[in-house]
Amino acid sequence: MPDKTRFDEASSALARRALLVTLSLAFLGAAAGLIAAHLGIVAGKEFVLVICSLVFSGSTLITLLFFPNVALQKVATLATSFLTLNLCAGIVLAVCPGGQVINLFVYLIWLFPMLVFNRLVNEPVIAGLLARVLLIGPMLLVACLSPRLKVILLPDQRLVLSIYCLSFICFALTLNLVTRYRERYIVEREQMEALKVAREVLESISDCFISIDFRFRLIYLNDAACAEFGVDRQTALHRTLTEAAPSFFSESMLAGLRAAAVRAVASIFEVQREAQSERGRRWYDLRCFPRPDGMSVYFRDITERKAAAARIEYLAFYDVLTALPNRQFFRDRLAKSLVTTATKGTTGALLYIDLDDFKTLNETMGHDTGDALLRQVASRLSSCLGPNDTVARVGGDEFVVMLENLSPRPQESVAMAQAAGDKILEVFRKRFEMDNCESETTASIGATLFSGSRDTVDVLLKRTDLALYEAKASGRNTMRFFHVSMQMAVEERSTLRSDLSRALQNGELELQYQPQMDSEGAVVGAEALLRWLHPQRGLVPPDEFIPLAEEAGLIVELGQWVLETACGQLAIWSKKAGMQTLTVAVNISARQFLYPHFVDTVRETLRVSGAAPQRIKLEITESFLMEQVDEMIAKMREIKALGVGFSLDDFGTGYSSLSHLRHLPLDQLKIDRTFVHSVLTDDRDATIARTIIVLARNLHLSVIAEGVETEAQRDFLKAEGCNLYQGFLYSPAVAASEFEAFLAAANSSRDVR
Repeated sequence: MPDKTRFDEASSALARRALLVTLSLAFLGAAAGLIAAHLGIVAGKEFVLVICSLVFSGSTLITLLFFPNVALQKVATLATSFLTLNLCAGIVLAVCPGGQVINLFVYLIWLFPMLVFNRLVNEPVIAGLLARVLLIGPMLLVACLSPRLKVILLPDQRLVLSIYCLSFICFALTLNLVTRYRERYIVEREQMEALKVAREVLESISDCFISIDFRFRLIYLNDAACAEFGVDRQTALHRTLTEAAPSFFSESMLAGLRAAAVRAVASIFEVQREAQSERGRRWYDLRCFPRPDGMSVYFRDITERKAAAARIEYLAFYDVLTALPNRQFFRDRLAKSLVTTATKGTTGALLYIDLDDFKTLNETMGHDTGDALLRQVASRLSSCLGPNDTVARVGGDEFVVMLENLSPRPQESVAMAQAAGDKILEVFRKRFEMDNCESETTASIGATLFSGSRDTVDVLLKRTDLALYEAKASGRNTMRFFHVSMQMAVEERSTLRSDLSRALQNGELELQYQPQMDSEGAVVGAEALLRWLHPQRGLVPPDEFIPLAEEAGLIVELGQWVLETACGQLAIWSKKAGMQTLTVAVNISARQFLYPHFVDTVRETLRVSGAAPQRIKLEITESFLMEQVDEMIAKMREIKALGVGFSLDDFGTGYSSLSHLRHLPLDQLKIDRTFVHSVLTDDRDATIARTIIVLARNLHLSVIAEGVETEAQRDFLKAEGCNLYQGFLYSPAVAASEFEAFLAAANSSRDVR
């Protein structure tokens, strides 16, 4: 709206015309006053006011017409003040003794031009006051028609006064219409100007803008929105969002808009959508401003901003050269892992890896070669670890590996960490090939375990650093644990594994035989059990060195030795009296069984040893049937075709499916010692033992119970239908010569009975 105290350029011409009209009316009014004075209507003492009005109006009109640079504001104020003073003086003279009342109405006519002027130049205070004074017009008209005024006014004066009053009323009505039209015109013009400015602003911004009604129909959309939606404005208007741009407005975007409309408050949210172009997935920032009849929405493509933020975050937490997490990321991850291990009761491990002599390579071959080596090291480390493990580059040639979810038992967690360290050292044994050279780079590893939040990140890193120094001092290309007791356990395990690889050559392994008896007390066979007599440690239990053989990849070699030795011994016994019908059971590991040439190995072993295939029984466990079942069954059938039998060891402790069991070419089921041990004290174990016996009978398989230690256990099993036994009730595993002696004693005892 224009200011009340000054004219702007738009209203200056209108105000000038209004002032000219006002002064012209004043001039005409003064001229009419002269005529009235000549006719005797105006008294002589009021003639001075008429002359003053005439002179002032004329001079002011001349000033406005011939001097356009004169300040219009000052002229308007001066004219209003003069006319007001002149009106007041005329009224005083009209009502004073000797004055003529008719002159009061003559002066009141001047109110109209003053009112018109002040309305047109936006002086609402003055115009409102003058408009109220005009209300006197209708009351005076009524008074003029009253018979009582005949006493005061002459007939011709009453006629003139009536004409004046009617003029007042006409002027008031005209003024009201003009004022209403002008106000409406001004409001509409201002609205159009505001709309034009808003449209120009909305068309100039790069953001997409749409205005929708409460039914989500488009009322307006700017050029940026048309380009982003891929639609024409005229085609899209008055259509719903899904009708106008179905490829743009996804369900997630519409759901956000509906939620913003329901909340009825300004809201901001981000949404990702799949663009229907080569640009791929795009991120949008939506700013919603609900209205009573709809909503205004600004769209902004923030894909580049998102990408920049992601890039900044990547640079903050990842190493640019190797794309591995950096030190900061690793510290945060380790801090979280400390909390996790405390909550779950698990153990984790840190392996601090440092490249040996990397500085020499970097200085002699150049930084480009060093960077290429670091990238290859990062790739190899990432490939040899599990999905839950974390690899980070924390320095120039330093890497850290964090292992999680290790066993809560110290020895097992140490073994698992050692296995991971061995895999890492193994990947360094392959030469690194760069563009201009090859390098045989090794690494040293310092390791420590952590469990719970009692240790801080800095403490753990210091421990691994100390362990790394120890590894460097030990000749490099090795791994050392921080804790002394753990280090001793690892070294002992490593030494034992090294000794195991030499045990075959040194003749430290021995095959012993545990008798298998029938219900009549006759020896029907034996199970071949491997024993290791260590030169320093003495007898090493099988549950210690068999897992070591699995880890070291020696199990196939050991299994082959056991099979050859057992077959050779069986061939010897087949030539001795009373031993021709003995069977020998040999345990086979899953890795050995899956060995590609295992069937050929069995065939060749039988041929070389001369053992009868019908007297060899291979014992397999349920657990290794969980993997590659079809391949296992195929191999079993090939071996079965050679005449070799199969016994399912530890039956009931694994997870074998009965559907698989009916397809296996088995000859025997072996009841595990855990059930036999409690068969007299635990009804559930007794039920399991009975079930196994019944199952074997229905499948036409023989059944044998291992771990029989008392006659009561044997009697129970015998009563249930199990007629083969093995355990300390009869004999532990003994050497071949002792087994022969046991067999002779058992036969003599039966002969005596």
